[in-house]
Order: sequence, then structure tokens, then C-alpha cells
Amino acid sequence: MYLVEDKRGMARYNGKKAFEEVARDFRLRLGLPERSIPGLRYYFPEPEHIQGDDMAGENKLFNTKHWLKYLAVILIGNLLYFGLMPYLPAGARHRSFHVDAGTLVDLWFCLVVYGIFELVEFLWNRAKRR
Repeated sequence: MYLVEDKRGMARYNGKKAFEEVARDFRLRLGLPERSIPGLRYYFPEPEHIQGDDMAGENKLFNTKHWLKYLAVILIGNLLYFGLMPYLPAGARHRSFHVDAGTLVDLWFCLVVYGIFELVEFLWNRAKRR
């Protein structure tokens, strides 16, 4: 058996079965069908593609262009937040290693930057179509 019970009654993995065997056992216990695609692709299926999409036939989940855009959004949003943090009210300032209102304000900065990126991309594509 690959699961053992510890002193607190919690099930722990003992490492005697490979991940593929554990995943197969899990699928069988849940009544899920066997698939020929192993590992992550079973749990994260290919996204559906929209007819006429500019990226039709490509996997959007693993597109480098999208990941670079997300990285840029996060970096720019955090640069703005931490650059403006001394001028923010005390309640909106983030304290290190704490989840507080400052974390939400930081998220808001990143969302605003993401919205600006999406708006620019939309306007750029619209101008190219004309």
C-alpha cells in the first residue's frame, strides 16, 4: 500500500509506488476512464479553440507570449505599487510576510496594468484589421 497512517491518523505517502501508479489508482477509485495521455495533460486538458481565433490550433495554456505578458504585468504592477507605497495611506501599505490590505492594493495595481495591456492589444488589433 502506498498510503500509511501516521500517529495523528493522517494518511501519508510512503513512496513505494510511482506517481503514475498513484494517479491510475486515484482515477480508478473515482471511476474516471483510463486515458492514453499521462501526467499533467490528463488533469489539464487542451483548451477549446474558437473558430477564426488568431491562435487557432495553438495551445493557449503553454504559449510563451502569454506568459511573458503576465510576467511583465506582474513586474510593472509591483514596481508601481512599491514605488508609490510611501505615498499610500498606512492601511494600504504592505507589511512583509503578512496578508493584509496592502496585498489587495498590490493586486489591484497588477489588475489595472493587465487591463491597460489588454486594452492596448485590443486597440492595436482593431487598428490592424481596418
